[in-house]
Amino acid sequence: MSMGDIASEISQVKHSLTKNRSEHLGKDVWSDFVIPRFFNRVQLISTMPIRLEGGRGSGKTMLLRYLSYHSQFSPNRTVLPQNATESVGLYWKADTQFLRLMQKRGLEEDEWSLVFDHYLNLRLSLEVLSSISVIAESAYDGVKKTVVDAVDFEGVKDFGFAKTAFNDVVREINSRIRRAETIIQNISGIRDLEKLPVSFLHYLAETAVNKIPGLEDTVFSVYVDEYENLLGYQQRIINTRIKHSEPPIIFNIAIKLNGMSETLTLSDEKLENRADYTIVNLDSEIERSGFDEFVSEIFLKKLSAASPKLLKDLKIDLSACSHPEKLTYRCGEEYQEHCRQLVERIFPGRTHQDLANEVFETPRYQSKVRSEIERALTQRRSTLRADDFISDAHRKASIVCTSLLYRKNLDPSMVLEELEKLKRGGSSKFSNKTAWEHNNFIGCYLRIIRAHKAGSTFYSGFDVYSALSGRNVRHFLELCKSAFSLLDDASLTENFIVDRGLQHLAARSTSEELVKEISRFTPPWLPTK
Repeated sequence: MSMGDIASEISQVKHSLTKNRSEHLGKDVWSDFVIPRFFNRVQLISTMPIRLEGGRGSGKTMLLRYLSYHSQFSPNRTVLPQNATESVGLYWKADTQFLRLMQKRGLEEDEWSLVFDHYLNLRLSLEVLSSISVIAESAYDGVKKTVVDAVDFEGVKDFGFAKTAFNDVVREINSRIRRAETIIQNISGIRDLEKLPVSFLHYLAETAVNKIPGLEDTVFSVYVDEYENLLGYQQRIINTRIKHSEPPIIFNIAIKLNGMSETLTLSDEKLENRADYTIVNLDSEIERSGFDEFVSEIFLKKLSAASPKLLKDLKIDLSACSHPEKLTYRCGEEYQEHCRQLVERIFPGRTHQDLANEVFETPRYQSKVRSEIERALTQRRSTLRADDFISDAHRKASIVCTSLLYRKNLDPSMVLEELEKLKRGGSSKFSNKTAWEHNNFIGCYLRIIRAHKAGSTFYSGFDVYSALSGRNVRHFLELCKSAFSLLDDASLTENFIVDRGLQHLAARSTSEELVKEISRFTPPWLPTK
């Protein structure tokens, strides 16, 4: 591959990595989604409402969009199972700015409740009918478009609709949405707005299930995203829908951790966990099923989609990431190990020995080691020389001496004696169960490079990026994006490896607060061999 081709590939990858939010991908995420490994273990599709909770960047929105009809009946999905219509996901993310207009402005909360309820019914009714249209046009052969178009919703006349044909009802719902949004924005005429009750939504769903072959067993699962951003009375309306959920419509919510401050409904009842809904903690489930394995797949899927040539030696089927039935294949040891090796090849890390070599091969760092040892010996009034503690064959131990020699409970001659034992290949406190090397090396290394940390390669490697992300998917992708953003023609290689120095700079730029406390940071993840 020529340098020009590689540059083009890198440009595509950079663009792909900027799309690390589900909003950047659109409604249909079938081709982009990596099904979490807990998918078949946790009941995400059920007639029991679900409260999906997780931190920012944990993938709540991406998961809900995958469960929605836009993805499940995606044009990119050419084969669908016979039971595909048993659960049809309806994704609704509140427009926070718009919904916050529905308060005060001369109206009491009770009046706004009726307006919000009306608007919610319109939006979800449109989703019900839109989902049916998408299903009829998908690869699923159980629902025919000609049958859908011929459905007569005669009952809508009772709700003030002029026409009852499927497409006519869709058009009037759209018209009423536009009218409601205009009136809410301008407030004028809001009391005269004809408001639809929740029974309208249920009528449409029940009629569709009863009249359209292929939808007989369908349950419409509503997923309300960013529930915590709703106003209090709006949450109470959603809570009421959750409390009284039953087929063919089940209400579910996605929420940040500890984001459910409102448990009241429109009556005196409260939502009760276990009795009314199941809690699924996304962060805990991802951690339990293997965070590193999960993010390695996400990264590789983005990489391969943007630039298949870069992974020409890929021996795994990343298309399996979108298929629940292929989870067993993805959980196989060979598949997981290969994913990890590929990511580690792109983001090579450093062992303790690598870091020790860096110190000894960098004049300013080596000089720092010597000066630290000399200063310690002076303070301890020792007659030993710095050269006695510097061994090119035992670089890690030499670096650790910059700390040990300052300890008042350790005589410099005793430290030297243990170092001599190490040199002779005998048992030494540097390497035995006392483990001076293992326990002290990172702290000593960080102190030595502190003044020149920008030139270090410490924050490099897949394991390091995983740890720095705090087990957060979006943060991990941000680190990867930052690393790739630093790549230019001068740093490209045929093997497509992100230089350790660039990785370090990217980590510093995206984890500045962590670097400020670098002297107190002792990573548990750096390999010691």
